[in-house]
Amino acid sequence: MIAVGSIAFQPVLAGILISLCSFVGILIILNKYLAALDVKNNNWYKIYAAFLLFPTSFYLLGVYTESLFLLLLVSSLYTMHKKKYFLTFILSVLAALTRFVGIFLVIPLFFEAFTVYGLSGQSPKFIIQKIIKNMKPALTLLGAPIGFIIYSIFLWKTTGDPIRFFNNLPDFQTGRQTDLILFPQVMFRYIKIFLTAQMNFQYFIAAVEFAVFLLVFIVLSYDLLKIYRKEYKHLLVRLGLNLFSFVNLLLPTFTGTFTSLPRYVLTSLSFFIVLGEIKHKQIQIILFILFIVLHIILFTYFIQGYFVS
Repeated sequence: MIAVGSIAFQPVLAGILISLCSFVGILIILNKYLAALDVKNNNWYKIYAAFLLFPTSFYLLGVYTESLFLLLLVSSLYTMHKKKYFLTFILSVLAALTRFVGIFLVIPLFFEAFTVYGLSGQSPKFIIQKIIKNMKPALTLLGAPIGFIIYSIFLWKTTGDPIRFFNNLPDFQTGRQTDLILFPQVMFRYIKIFLTAQMNFQYFIAAVEFAVFLLVFIVLSYDLLKIYRKEYKHLLVRLGLNLFSFVNLLLPTFTGTFTSLPRYVLTSLSFFIVLGEIKHKQIQIILFILFIVLHIILFTYFIQGYFVS
């Protein structure tokens, strides 16, 4: 998209315009999606506050994939909820082309399809018959895998490596590894940093990454508990959204670090929805104040050229 935009603008300006337009689209579509999920009117603006005040939300206006991917993510979920299956298919293909984690869109879309078919408690034979009778919801699940396959073919043709996006992780020199690193090992690494490393800028960033991970993990776990207790109206939809958010949070940790995680969690929608639904105003106010302070600090470093996420 930047290449296309570069026809009329400088590449960096084209990237910023794409992110800006995507950001506006997110705010519009997210509002519609929240209404479809029956989020109470007095909660939607709190969800927006949590989202916009989050310490790394300024990345949504930079030359990064977050805004475009989030727009495609929310649009896919919304169109699926509204039973616009062909549009959902196209959007999910584009989402998987934008970022690798887009392939996991199949999770929330599966639960949306499950809701459409009404398959709870049905026999396998009945389920197959019902899907054959109406294939459209099931076919939307192919969008994200097809997008990933297209991207892999593109990488294979251009670089000779269909998973180049993974194999070149060490080239970014951010501590990521291509060997599988288990979650306890990552936690041990960060605890070791806090106990032995010198307290400097890198120490501060590591602390932010660790704190953000813990906060998001706790909030998503709380959301999962509420789903288990059946406290939501659209139970399966919320479950699909929660599981995708968990995958989005945990997937980067398998490369051995929490680096960039405060930026990646911008697409963990369940996290922001739950924050907006918190009933204790004092907790929300404290969190939002912390978000604002950290937002200012990280943005100040960011505009000076420091790597903050």
